Amino acid sequence: MDLSTLPRDTPALKPPPGTTSNFDNPYNIKPEIYATVGVCLGVSTVLVWLRAYTKFVILKSHGWEDYYSFIAWAGLVAYAVLGLIASSYGSGVHQWDVRIHNFVTWAKLANVMEIYYNPLIFITKLSILLQYIKIFAPSRTGKTYWSVHFLIWINLLFYIAVMLVQIMQCLPRAKIWNPTIPGRCVDIANVLIVGAIINVVSDVSILVLPIHKVWHLQMPRNRKIGVSAVFMAGLFACISSIVRMVGNVQFARTEDLTFALTPVALWTFAEVTSGILCGCLPVLPQFFRFYVPKWRQTLHLSPGNTSPGGSKTSYACRMAALKDHKTHVQDAPGADGRYIELNNHKPPTDIRE
Repeated sequence: MDLSTLPRDTPALKPPPGTTSNFDNPYNIKPEIYATVGVCLGVSTVLVWLRAYTKFVILKSHGWEDYYSFIAWAGLVAYAVLGLIASSYGSGVHQWDVRIHNFVTWAKLANVMEIYYNPLIFITKLSILLQYIKIFAPSRTGKTYWSVHFLIWINLLFYIAVMLVQIMQCLPRAKIWNPTIPGRCVDIANVLIVGAIINVVSDVSILVLPIHKVWHLQMPRNRKIGVSAVFMAGLFACISSIVRMVGNVQFARTEDLTFALTPVALWTFAEVTSGILCGCLPVLPQFFRFYVPKWRQTLHLSPGNTSPGGSKTSYACRMAALKDHKTHVQDAPGADGRYIELNNHKPPTDIRE
């Protein structure tokens, strides 16, 4: 059947008994869509650019794990664009409140997003796993090194397999968005459920691997807890995967696709953002170790820095001490006007330049 020949106000799904289709002002969860996309893009953008600045400018040491992290962020931006476009054609709206011609466009976009998810999440995980090699197996030998490689290749093969099934889920492909066309389709709902289960196992493995390694290192217990806390950011990725799996189960039990599939897409945003967060957090302490001392010194020597009583005397005293110290240095035999040490004595930390 040519769906374009149907009346314009034909609903994409028969409304439930006692319900009338509302095409103009339907109930929807678009505010949740916009909020999720905004938060995920905001958090991931800040983290990725802080990571890039730290690795490229401060440390001047970067590698493929950093490049893949940036690619994952760019991929998340593209996924967000697809999601926002899909929201204009029915995402977050009950299917009986969506016109049939809009549903066709939505179904095409939904299929593209399903396919696109596979390389996006793989690149995100690849960035994390390559970072594990650099941190825990720099010599590129040992159980950790081969465990990481095992996870990389298993994930690669898995996501390729799922992506191929999603591409070829219907023959001809047009049957994906037009069920009236003769042909055959696989049960994509079950494919998504199985894929989601394996994805959860993958996320848990990536979470457990570094924590297990940290607790076998020779370091104080408190230090182990602190380092483990950094990698525990991956816990939210696991939670996102589990909730996404539940969403896929619900999707398999309903015909209201435009409404049921939207939470799955939103938790995909959360999962990818959590993966980016997990990859960036181990790098961020380097950024703060570089800049926090400078910020403290700037604030400490600021003319607006006052004592608890509200006086600016402490700043004046420090500046006077600094001037007096420089005078003594310049009067010392052989001094050339630059900072030098006198009798192995350094000036107080808060007045050094």
